[in-house]
Amino acid sequence: NVTIDWCEENYAVSEHIAEFWNTVTSFFTIFPSILWFLQTAPIGSGAIPWLHLLCVLISAGSVTFHGTLTWWGQLLDEVPIMILVSASFSCLLDSRSILGSNKCGAQREHWAPGPRL
Repeated sequence: NVTIDWCEENYAVSEHIAEFWNTVTSFFTIFPSILWFLQTAPIGSGAIPWLHLLCVLISAGSVTFHGTLTWWGQLLDEVPIMILVSASFSCLLDSRSILGSNKCGAQREHWAPGPRL
């Protein structure tokens, strides 16, 4: 099955959900990420808003993992985290992804170190 079993007792609250409270809290983290994406994703705003969609995938994977405690659920939980970290470093090192078409007026020096283009 899975390589990690968290401290929450399995199937204690529901016979259908392995780790009930981890599943419920992971489910509710989906909505802020969707709202942030909708607020920050005007056309040409760069790569940053898409990181919010990766957070949605992380939350959905976490719901799957904690709800089922299967190997596939664990994979759906952990792989999007690695993608988010990689994409975040890419944005940190690439000014063009932050500025996009410069319609949003974002400036690199307001939030991250590194060279400005």
